[in-house]
Amino acid sequence: MRYVASLLVLSALAAPGIAGAAPLYPPDTTLTRVRTPRDVPRPGYLQPVLDPSFGTTVTRVADEEAFDQEGFGVIRHAYAKNQPWNADGSLLMLDWRRPAPLLDGETFELIGRVHQPSEAMWMHTDPRYMIGRAGSKLVRWDAIADERDAVIHRFDEYSKIQLGAGEGNMSNDDRYIALFGRHGDDTDVVVFDLVEEQVLSTRTFENSGVKDGQNASTFNNVAMSQSGERVVVEFNAQGRGLREGIQSYDLDLRNRVPLSANGGTHFDVCVDSEGDDTIVTQADARSAIISADLTDGTRTVLLPASLIAYPIHVSCRNTERPGWAYLSEYFDSEAPRLANYDEVFAVRMDGSGTIQRFAHEHHSRNESYEREPHAVPSPDGSRVLWASDWERERGPVYAYVAERR
Repeated sequence: MRYVASLLVLSALAAPGIAGAAPLYPPDTTLTRVRTPRDVPRPGYLQPVLDPSFGTTVTRVADEEAFDQEGFGVIRHAYAKNQPWNADGSLLMLDWRRPAPLLDGETFELIGRVHQPSEAMWMHTDPRYMIGRAGSKLVRWDAIADERDAVIHRFDEYSKIQLGAGEGNMSNDDRYIALFGRHGDDTDVVVFDLVEEQVLSTRTFENSGVKDGQNASTFNNVAMSQSGERVVVEFNAQGRGLREGIQSYDLDLRNRVPLSANGGTHFDVCVDSEGDDTIVTQADARSAIISADLTDGTRTVLLPASLIAYPIHVSCRNTERPGWAYLSEYFDSEAPRLANYDEVFAVRMDGSGTIQRFAHEHHSRNESYEREPHAVPSPDGSRVLWASDWERERGPVYAYVAERR
């Protein structure tokens, strides 16, 4: 079965990918409340339909029967900060479970499955490979052969490593990656050089853990900036102290810059309209969408609090389209009255308030985690993938793609 899947994937890689055509984007506009039309039936599998509000094309790219996964209930991608498309857009991985369905990145047809490593992430520079972990080993996985290609490094000094706790990433040139390393009661933040295959720097946080409680001694995640020049660490505690909020460090894990006091919230590492490394997040609980420069913490308000419901996810996996951040909303009791409710859209990172609307999400009011949209753009930002139960609180959760055609 793996051999057949490999042949199919090789065929897909030989075919033209989405990078071969000039990307199209929805028109620029501003964020206003556009109510979700409730009479839109769930799209059939691989049957593109128009979003009646925004004129974009929406395609359902997952199906229990077509995938031979009856009873699974959830066939979708992992998270807003995990890029599901490979480097050239020829493959799309729906990695909520293992093995992950592997789709043609252009037609969205199922072409195989991949037994991806833990916390898998596609490489930016080679469409064949992904990076992940196995216990305390950092590994490279060949998606075509569906097998481990190499053990990049063995972190024998740690009982376990984590690639950002499920929210990590490499620099865009695949040079640097930020990790957590657990030893005894302590946790190290580690910067690893993938080219030299060696540890560049470490910083120990005593009596600390990763996502094991909402207290000042625990981490939420760690991420590498897109340029590879800065490391971003998020703690679960609120504030601007040494173990609070969201903070930026240089590659030596020194020169700490507080970025936001809103620890334990959602953000992504981005590149703004000027080409500078930033994060995009909500400044504080239930407040505006802001960008914060990683070198000095300078803030730009992207969207005011009056428009934004608090339950949002941010994605800047559009690494080939800097200057835009992609937002999606998930339900809470205050969300339906605000302008971003039930929408996937991109916001320009220049403070102009310019957005591009991709789709209504059609999520229900069921607050289960697997039903959250977690929208994530393709590398060129022309397509957005999200998850939805299509307003059915007990219905299946599938992956959808919105684009302008």
